[in-house]
Amino acid sequence: MTGRSHLFLEAMEAHNRYDNVTALRLMEAAAEQGDPVACFNAAFWHAGREEGFPVDPQRRKFWLGKLEELAEADNAEAQWELGMHFRFGNLVGQNTEVANSWLERAAGNEYGDAQHQLAWYLETGQ
Repeated sequence: MTGRSHLFLEAMEAHNRYDNVTALRLMEAAAEQGDPVACFNAAFWHAGREEGFPVDPQRRKFWLGKLEELAEADNAEAQWELGMHFRFGNLVGQNTEVANSWLERAAGNEYGDAQHQLAWYLETGQ
């Protein structure tokens, strides 16, 4: 995805105004439309990682599941997102093998950031 949807951008504007109710509603709407970054943000906010958002483990799990569904359906951006989140342990357990698997799929789908990241990992022995 080259740019974010108007829902995503409006969600971030609401977030910047500390209007978290509106931000979450808009972010979930963007996630429903299949935006992988919105899926992660919705999960992140429901995980209680940021003050002012309702902690809801079921919603967190739902949005992470939606992100994985997108990745399994060959959405390269979703594969990239999962790869990086598994790499660094963001809301999922850190797992380099799983991370690299998702990054390889994204790279195979011509996602440039994944190709670059994998090349760097290989070059540095990671």
